[in-house]
Amino acid sequence: MKCLNAAISAGLVLLALLHLGVPARPYLLIGMYGCGAALALITLIPGVGQWPARILAVCATACMLFFFAGFFQMAPRLGEAWYAVHLPALGQLIAAFAMLPVLSEYSCLMKADCVQARKARGFFSVPERLRF
Repeated sequence: MKCLNAAISAGLVLLALLHLGVPARPYLLIGMYGCGAALALITLIPGVGQWPARILAVCATACMLFFFAGFFQMAPRLGEAWYAVHLPALGQLIAAFAMLPVLSEYSCLMKADCVQARKARGFFSVPERLRF
């Protein structure tokens, strides 16, 4: 998951750099790509607490919804081959779906009370109260 979030961060930085070449220069969109990249990078920091994880999860959700709203606002004006010629719409759609694993990581951080509990929990673990 850490490698995926690092790749998402690099991809969002790349999208921001690609949007610098768009003639309209959508600075808000470039800034939101930067925010998404920063949120993905923060998941790589070990030991993020409960409250910071909650605040960052809300920020990741807002960022994801911004990308979806931007795409669906552009959707009625897109032509039949929009994915080949319309970089802002394609970038927002990719960024919106890329924020899902980042949000999932923050959700996992909120489920554990401490670092030891997160390390001890396996993927297919059985809760303590159900073990024999």
